Amino acid sequence: KNKDQFFTPASITKLFTASTALLVLKPDFKFYTSLYLTGKIKQGTLAGNVYIKFTGDPTLTSKQLNTLILQLKKNHIHSINGHLYIDANSFDNNYYPSGTTVDDINFNYAAPISSVIINRNAFNILIHITPSELKKVTLSSPTTPSITYHNKLKLEKSPDCTPTINSNMLNNYTLQGCIKNPNKAEEITLPLAIRNPLLSADKTIVMLLKQNSISAPHGILYASTPDSARLLAQTESPPLSKLINQMLKHSDNLIANSLTKTLGHLKTGKPGSWRSGVNVIKETLADRAHINPEHIHLLDGAGISRYNLTTAQTIAHLLQFIQKTPVLEKYLIPALPIAGHDGTLTYRMKNLHHNESFRAKTGTLTGVSNLAGYLTTRNNKHYIVVILADNFTSKANSIRQIEDKMVLALANQ
Repeated sequence: KNKDQFFTPASITKLFTASTALLVLKPDFKFYTSLYLTGKIKQGTLAGNVYIKFTGDPTLTSKQLNTLILQLKKNHIHSINGHLYIDANSFDNNYYPSGTTVDDINFNYAAPISSVIINRNAFNILIHITPSELKKVTLSSPTTPSITYHNKLKLEKSPDCTPTINSNMLNNYTLQGCIKNPNKAEEITLPLAIRNPLLSADKTIVMLLKQNSISAPHGILYASTPDSARLLAQTESPPLSKLINQMLKHSDNLIANSLTKTLGHLKTGKPGSWRSGVNVIKETLADRAHINPEHIHLLDGAGISRYNLTTAQTIAHLLQFIQKTPVLEKYLIPALPIAGHDGTLTYRMKNLHHNESFRAKTGTLTGVSNLAGYLTTRNNKHYIVVILADNFTSKANSIRQIEDKMVLALANQ
């Protein structure tokens, strides 16, 4: 029904991105974050510059970054006479795709996509509440030194109270609005996105240099790493095969969109952009899967953009192609959530989980609920299932219940 009508794919988009990444980058692809030097070391002082080259590794942690900086100390460098440069030129500085809503950018699922990603460009604020008063708001992560926050929250009796967050590019966050006065003490976790990842990286590197007793009196600047610089140390991500598993099982937007910009960067040799990355996805699937690029209107690779559009027929075509392509069958299909068992389908269709009969990608936005995957019926029939629903105003759970009943009806055939 309506198989050629355009719908908002939401996170079903990740099927297009995962397929392209595995075909173009290959399953053993890794992200690298590297430390380079120029000049010579004399009596504990580097008479030259240090470059930290970031490439959009979505798994990079401040602990790994500290391991890189520690290599300076291990090479008897206690002072940098030149500059420490952040090389953030693998991606452009357009952090959000067109069609991202203003409400989304404060939250961790829409963290900015930059060459510099540390601790997922996200952090938590914990709100501790007692029934009589707002006790305190504290940051849960000490690894985000650029963050400042202001607490303007109030307790109210209204059940409709919700906190709101305003933020800016100085990484200042204001929590305001109201929270329902609870009957007993409770804790609310707000998983937020760092708005300015370069500022956060700057402050984090300064902190790590200080912790390792390394002075950089001339400060931190931004530049590309010169060809003459020599590699001192490097940290790497897990291979793409494992990143794809995390990306699909848990609908990880950060991994999907970092891969999108990486595809654009490696194709063009220029800083990866939303457009260049999406073009690689469309061109690759047109060439390899014979999918009409006019039927894939994408602004990002994760499904965050409200402007993304595709058809159920196109998704079904892609799922058929995945089944017939060895590298995709090997790495992508096992990464799909299993109904009633894991990932985003853990709590849905639990009676299908014993024989792992339904593997599918979910896609959810406000007013959007989608499913796309592979079903094996009780009588060992095999179906590709694509269900797209959008523009509804009811709660998503009511739509999911209908979707689940449809899948269960098919499964019992």
